Amino acid sequence: MLSDITKVLDRNFIVGFFLPSVILSFLSLWVLSAFNLLDPLAQTLKFLPVASQELNGGKYQLLFLTILSFVNALILMLMNQFLYHVCEGYIGFDRLSVMKFFELKRMKKLQRNSDMEAQQRFSSEFPPENFVLPTAFGNAIRSFETYPNEVYGVESIVVWYRLLAVLPSDYRDTVNLQKSSVDFWLNLWIGSLILSFLYFFLHMYSGASPSLMFPLAFGALAFFAAKAAKESALNWGEYVKTSFDVYLPELQKKLGFSVSFTRKQERDLWKAISQTFLYRHPISTTTSRSWWDQVADLVRNQAVEDETILRYKDGSGEDGDTSSVGSR
Repeated sequence: MLSDITKVLDRNFIVGFFLPSVILSFLSLWVLSAFNLLDPLAQTLKFLPVASQELNGGKYQLLFLTILSFVNALILMLMNQFLYHVCEGYIGFDRLSVMKFFELKRMKKLQRNSDMEAQQRFSSEFPPENFVLPTAFGNAIRSFETYPNEVYGVESIVVWYRLLAVLPSDYRDTVNLQKSSVDFWLNLWIGSLILSFLYFFLHMYSGASPSLMFPLAFGALAFFAAKAAKESALNWGEYVKTSFDVYLPELQKKLGFSVSFTRKQERDLWKAISQTFLYRHPISTTTSRSWWDQVADLVRNQAVEDETILRYKDGSGEDGDTSSVGSR
């Protein structure tokens, strides 16, 4: 039981969820203090031992802040995938086509620029045009998600979970640490926007008008955190792409493919494997041979057939070559 708890409370949890939760909890108490709502909050929570004294200056204030931060961190961790989908543009932004228009415009501007730095930014910040999302953060992530498919024919999402099984533990920890930095800025980004709405809600509800420094500070924090989240996502993406570049052959061996393939054969192989991982469609159920051997044979036969057709079109094929294609 304790070992399971310590696995949750690791470095990645502290960096990605607990630290931003501490910052956001402190800022939320700061807003409540500006609206003179700390004392009513203490009265509401008087049944809790940590709130038995006034939160504003009471000796339990730090303990209350710690517990509040920990609970908020757990909530952020549980909502992590949902928050990613929101900030990437899958949820809520689909109707704001104007945002996608500006992202496409930014992409094409980089694409037309022949400068080497601009071309590097284009390849790292954007996926293929038909995969472009409404947010810069979403496109930064979508870019490295589509990289394995473009280079190796691999469906990255389904193969990534299998690839984790062959990554060395130290490199896997490095990848997770890179993601935790994205989590940190993502949670600050979302949290600062929520605090801005909280300020305006309390302003409308109470009629009080504390300093405009609050919404301005929260807006600036949200803008900076969004920029930092995108840059952190680009760094995280480099490690993810490296994982496929370096360890995909190791996964290929673990899956039972020890035979050397050409680049084209490997692409066809990973396309077939990815489709099976996605849809669970075995190639054949009428033979006792292993499924992996069937995939390998399919890839080899397709490569031989493509080569034979190409030779025939070039005029270098023989009658025996063409008849062998027909026999298959």
